[in-house]
Amino acid sequence: MLAWLLQAGPKDAKHRSKSHPLVTFCLHYAAVALITVSTHDWMIARTQPQQQQQQSEGFSATGCTPPEHRQWVGFFLGVYFVLFFCCRLALHWNHHDQQQQGDFYIEFYKQTFLCSVTIFHTALGLYTNRPILAESFCVAVGIDQILWYVDLTGKILINKFPIGVTKYLFWPGTSWASRLTSTHHLWTIPVVLWASGGGIRFLALPLSAVVVLVNVLLSRLLTPHSIAATDDEKYPSHYLNLNLAYELWTDIKMPFL
Repeated sequence: MLAWLLQAGPKDAKHRSKSHPLVTFCLHYAAVALITVSTHDWMIARTQPQQQQQQSEGFSATGCTPPEHRQWVGFFLGVYFVLFFCCRLALHWNHHDQQQQGDFYIEFYKQTFLCSVTIFHTALGLYTNRPILAESFCVAVGIDQILWYVDLTGKILINKFPIGVTKYLFWPGTSWASRLTSTHHLWTIPVVLWASGGGIRFLALPLSAVVVLVNVLLSRLLTPHSIAATDDEKYPSHYLNLNLAYELWTDIKMPFL
């Protein structure tokens, strides 16, 4: 069973099957939730009672957000995640096209990208009154999502991507639905930080390291660098490199990296 769970390279047929992508998706989300929530609760339990109360209530230097407001934001993020996920699956669903069916199940792999995992887990953190958990995921994706602003500003002003993290939005064949359901890269962090109290608490920083480590390790163990095209060309190749578990994103061309 363990051998079947582990990724077996770009050409292995199980990566185009139904079962392995589905099991990988469920295992990834369950493992991340279990490890990060447990680590969060352990870290909170070790803080001083006064700090613990302040962190739970959401106080910060810039104000606070009542727990019931956080829960509404968590609910909104949860609903958005379901709609976003269903939309992405619908783009690949076609009963009469084997290639599209293959793409449908590969989408379950792609939804283990940390940016997608962040939506689910920030919803979980806010809804269960764990704002530090939500903040830690924002820290984990912070560099990538800040670079989105840099890239899109460069595209608008000089028609170039200074970094390259958003180039995939303009790859041939990328639909407008895919582009619209990528906008959460721009608003997730501001919304979550507002809901969690207006700032980032210190405990979110070490917890974010756990978030990154768990996601990258799971992606390296369970998903291949890419999925190769079949010999008969019935199925095209797919570049995955989920959570940069193998290398920097292919569109990022920086010699010093």
